[in-house]
Amino acid sequence: MKMLGMKSTLRWLILCVGALGIAHAQTYDTLRVMTYNLLNYPGNNSASRNPEFRKILHAIDPDVLIVQEMQSSSGVNEFLNQVLNSGQPGAYSSAPFLDGPDTDNAFYYKSARVSHQGTVTLTTALRDINGYIVRPAGVTADSLDFRMYSAHLKASQGFEDDRLAEVTIVRNHLNALGPGHYIFGGDFNLYTSNEPAFDIATQSQADNDGRLYDVLSQSGSWHNSATFASIHTQSPRLTDIGDGGSTGGLDDRFDFLLPTYQFQALPSWQVLPGSYTEFGNDGNHFGQSINNGTNTAVPDSIADALHTSSDHLPVFMDIVRQVSSPPAVTILQPNGGQNFGRGDTISITWSTTNYTGTISLSLSRTGVSGSYETLVNGTANDGQFSWVASGTPTTQARVKVVLDGSPTTSDVSNNDFTISNRDITLFTPAQGDSVTIGFGIDVQWTAINVTGNVRVELSRSPSTPGWEVLAASIPNTGLYGWVATSPATDSARVRVLIASAPSVGDTSSLFKIKSFSNNQPPAITHNPVCDAVPGTVSFHCKVQDTGTYSLPYLIWTSDGFATKDSAQLSAATLGGYSVGHSFPIGFYEYYLRVTDSGNLTARTDTFELAIQANCPTTISYDDETAESYQWSSDEGMAWAVKFTPTAVPFVLCMAEYAVSVRKPDSLHGLVTLHVLNANGVGGMPGDTLGVFTTGTLPNLTTGSAGTSPGWGRCVLQNAGEQPLVVNGDFYVAVSEASTAFALDASSGVSGRSYVWDSCESTWLPEDGGNANSRLGDRMIRAKGLALLPPTVVISTSGNDAVLHWTTTGAPLLSLPSSRS
Repeated sequence: MKMLGMKSTLRWLILCVGALGIAHAQTYDTLRVMTYNLLNYPGNNSASRNPEFRKILHAIDPDVLIVQEMQSSSGVNEFLNQVLNSGQPGAYSSAPFLDGPDTDNAFYYKSARVSHQGTVTLTTALRDINGYIVRPAGVTADSLDFRMYSAHLKASQGFEDDRLAEVTIVRNHLNALGPGHYIFGGDFNLYTSNEPAFDIATQSQADNDGRLYDVLSQSGSWHNSATFASIHTQSPRLTDIGDGGSTGGLDDRFDFLLPTYQFQALPSWQVLPGSYTEFGNDGNHFGQSINNGTNTAVPDSIADALHTSSDHLPVFMDIVRQVSSPPAVTILQPNGGQNFGRGDTISITWSTTNYTGTISLSLSRTGVSGSYETLVNGTANDGQFSWVASGTPTTQARVKVVLDGSPTTSDVSNNDFTISNRDITLFTPAQGDSVTIGFGIDVQWTAINVTGNVRVELSRSPSTPGWEVLAASIPNTGLYGWVATSPATDSARVRVLIASAPSVGDTSSLFKIKSFSNNQPPAITHNPVCDAVPGTVSFHCKVQDTGTYSLPYLIWTSDGFATKDSAQLSAATLGGYSVGHSFPIGFYEYYLRVTDSGNLTARTDTFELAIQANCPTTISYDDETAESYQWSSDEGMAWAVKFTPTAVPFVLCMAEYAVSVRKPDSLHGLVTLHVLNANGVGGMPGDTLGVFTTGTLPNLTTGSAGTSPGWGRCVLQNAGEQPLVVNGDFYVAVSEASTAFALDASSGVSGRSYVWDSCESTWLPEDGGNANSRLGDRMIRAKGLALLPPTVVISTSGNDAVLHWTTTGAPLLSLPSSRS
């Protein structure tokens, strides 16, 4: 909108740039058109009213102005010279005055902005309606002409038929002209949008060339209604001030500017959205004088001027036309079909016409109508920008380019392209690991969709810039053995990068590089064993020491270490030891211990181990193949699969889960499993039925990584507790910050897997729709048996027989026994 009180040229620039967001002021032309009932001008008090009119007109600064209740040719000249051109001689011109019956119309215009091409007169039973043909300044063709019609319709209620007759003359005249840009304005004295006069102006007819519309779309009974307080135009004075004007405060919408529908689209004339203004009406003066108290729409001096000068408020709006071809932009690349890996440099190219300003680029990962994330704002319009692909993988990527100087002008890739999940996850060295100078340490990682070689680098201090190159380019095998070199540090890190895309990679946590010295205590690391079935269970550990040490021992108990047993491990690999032991069904605790020649001892934490027979029924939704793995560095993350029992009630015995085995034995931690009822909102995870912990994977006697996916097991029963029984859908959720859980995307089953996002504190479907979810289902299985009461489940615990049953279906259960 125009800035009140600014010079014309400066204001026009603000209009073009501010209101439409156009980069070049020469592209669009904007005019302010206005109507104002001057209240019997000049009358006998124009000398006192002219200063007030000057305040109003100079504030609005219209380019084209129609007025009503003009009494004479001298009045036209007085308003032109004493009001409009006061302080700016020659700025405005007027059309020749046409003296008709009763009061008349007048037309004023800025000659630097438009020219007056002629006047037409429509005769009615009361007052003439005048039309003024307007052409933009400097234009010779008439295709850009528009017409302003000024009317003062019959006043007062009870004269609806008179107003209908007057407006019918205007509508028939406009229809006969054919399609064009026409504005019908003035003091219409309408009390409601249901009046026949308003209907005939705005209704659809067989000939709609002259059909008009209400820019504000405010239909209803306007008269004396607070609902329409913000659009009333009469009267700005509550009481009589002695000039014959109407009183009663603002309670009627009498003054209008109604354009034809041709004003709704560029490149020809268009009403600028939001520009239609009842000047001085702040919506807070219903039934009051316009200057009563504070007016938030205009300064006090102008509110006073509106109160004094007339019994109507002026109404204006801005119209805009396009005078040259608009700016345009076209995305050239990527334009659909390409496949980029994360870390690749994507060259985004585009072309523009009629534009020299800056541009902004954004990316959607969910197709053309998706949410766009910013790639760069305000970059040079040189046709090329390089972006390193990152973020959530997608097959629905689109790039959008927007002209900063014309925000509505943009282009998007014609079709989707792909950003593949290409990633490296580094597992060792882990937080707290240490290696002695001269000894070896394994650098291990997993890689997804990575082709070609990798680069391995070392940093000895986070505060020291630069990285030492350990291996500039080696095959992507997932393993690199490095013999530690000096100097020693407590803040070492390694990182593995894609050699061809060094922005993709992973960096380890801090570990220690120690100097060689005698009499250091040994270090023992062990991957906790997951729950197992009866039979031989393997235990593996790694030992590191600066001197000699004895073979490690496995110590276990089934009674809280009231009694305990042990077994000695034997060497399996360099620094690695293993032992196998056969355990019957039951619950156990164990740890591993080693002592060096200096009698210094190290031991692992104490871990729990449950041994239980295989369950007869397995509920599985995977096809045993894993398409990808996801490793969580956020301990708050969890993955859950929804299960439907084969029958109910269903006794849960065990759960199995598939993980990547690329991590060595010494680095897997304890997996936590939650069994959750499906009674959350919409069947989502709800009440917790049980919480269990177990080691991640079985131990291999060789200590090698094995083949992915590896399957871990967890008995869904704690020592001394009853087994879990479910009577409907349930979830098994797994979480462990240093484990990569497997995802099956090819089984044909979908919609059963969910990820817990700790940042959002909610469960999200594994549909690829957010940063932490992937397409597919986690490879988790539930095992158990359908319990048909009064069936009794009997299991053994040492020399004891343990009986389990549920109360479902049988109020009483007799348990006879026999010792024979």
